[in-house]
Amino acid sequence: MKNKTTHTDTYLNNHLKSITDSFDFACVQNISPAKNDIALSYIVICKNSQSTIERCLNSIYKNMTARDELIVLDTGSTDRTVQLIEKTVPKVRILVTNWTNDFARARNIALKSASKDWVFFVDSDEWLDSEDGTSLEAIIKKAQTKKLNFVINPTFSDSTGQIYQTVGRIFPTNASFHYYAKIHEEIRKNDKKLGYDVKHFVSADVIIYHDGYNKEVMQKKNKIKRNISLLQEMVHEEPQNARWTYLLARDGFAVFSPAQVEQLIKKTLELVSADNRQKKYSLVAQKLLGRILFKEGKTANALLSFQNVLKMTNGTDSDALYYITVIKINNLLLETNSIEKELLNYLSSHDQTIDVNSDISGNYFHIAQIILECDLISANYEHLLPLISEIPKEFSNNIKNKIKAASKIYSKLQGDSKDANNKTNRSK
Repeated sequence: MKNKTTHTDTYLNNHLKSITDSFDFACVQNISPAKNDIALSYIVICKNSQSTIERCLNSIYKNMTARDELIVLDTGSTDRTVQLIEKTVPKVRILVTNWTNDFARARNIALKSASKDWVFFVDSDEWLDSEDGTSLEAIIKKAQTKKLNFVINPTFSDSTGQIYQTVGRIFPTNASFHYYAKIHEEIRKNDKKLGYDVKHFVSADVIIYHDGYNKEVMQKKNKIKRNISLLQEMVHEEPQNARWTYLLARDGFAVFSPAQVEQLIKKTLELVSADNRQKKYSLVAQKLLGRILFKEGKTANALLSFQNVLKMTNGTDSDALYYITVIKINNLLLETNSIEKELLNYLSSHDQTIDVNSDISGNYFHIAQIILECDLISANYEHLLPLISEIPKEFSNNIKNKIKAASKIYSKLQGDSKDANNKTNRSK
């Protein structure tokens, strides 16, 4: 007999979206009654985080109930981080350990000290939405079960404008989960299964804001160099895991040679091909391959890679669509420049002559008009002024109207900019 979908299943399906193919809330059994006393262990790992720790802790504290606890594990701060923690939150348990270049170790130390029903890891350069606690408690109340253990992936929004839901942070304390990996650590049960025995669900209702990976912060904390070094260790530790070769290629994209990035991506795709469990890395590897080929100027190959991504996503991947469109526009601009050069050579070779066979203009004004159109398309105005003054209105009016329209828009933008600056100055 098929399992019937319950109110709980409906609620969870509305608030949590599965990111695995092997699990369905409609098949959940033994759901216990909703508890009214759900308690969370909020856990923060930090080191020299004096610039962000107050923002992080304040956002957590606003979401906490009297039943919850806050644990902060400091891994060796030499700035004012610990003093700010003690000042910011009245009830906080501060743990201290030494830093050993192993993020999973730090998380697992803190995890062992958690005493509440569920844990919620928040990094020190992150902060919560004001409604996260309420949303999460409602979800967990509906998900209380004797046999069901899963990980909730919040929705992350970072300062670069990226939105992602691929990192698990929330899970039951007694679920035998632990963190694995020195960098870009993930939640696991059996390490030999590479994390594929852990069920993940994403929540759009729990939002984490993040700025630790913007360019300025990355450079200040030398995070890129650190990430690459630790990822190289992970590749050595788990050479069969496509996760590490992909992440090494991604994090080393700006510092490795294009050949090194390509080699890592090809290795990733080979590992995926050998182990179907890892197929999720095929898409992201293809996108990264397209980006490195585009960076190298190998646009034809890049185009093929991004077209593969669109096929894999049924035409929905916006990044692939973006790059494909940019490549097409660049090709059009190259063609426009080629046309303009060809027409300029034609005019030069027919200087001081008249085309008695032309039904449009014996003085080649129609050719000059096309050159001006090419100038507008490519934003190369080198020939605009000398040519536009030499040809009659019937050939130049359309181009002049386009220039006037663009000038009006530019003036409007300049005016809006001045108004904004004036408002800012008045408010100071």
